[in-house]
Amino acid sequence: MLDRTSSQLRKTFVILSILVLAGMAVVTARQAGYMPALAAACLVLLFALLKSRRIIDEFLGLGGEPGFLRNALLAWPVLFAAAALLRAVLQGVYHL
Repeated sequence: MLDRTSSQLRKTFVILSILVLAGMAVVTARQAGYMPALAAACLVLLFALLKSRRIIDEFLGLGGEPGFLRNALLAWPVLFAAAALLRAVLQGVYHL
């Protein structure tokens, strides 16, 4: 964080903690059989994308700047999330 106050840092920490706990809840629900595997994978990947966006915006200080660097940094986790989702779909279809 560049020049953030203690309350802004606390707010970001709370948001990131909530996203981590939500991901843990999804994994637990999947293991208990309450949720289909594809839905759980989609939710966990969504939470990961939200966390990465928050980190890029807040800690790298690129939140208000439209530019190539911010877009490239946001595209990187999207690329890996798409690959992971494709793998989950293929595992569901082909039972790998």
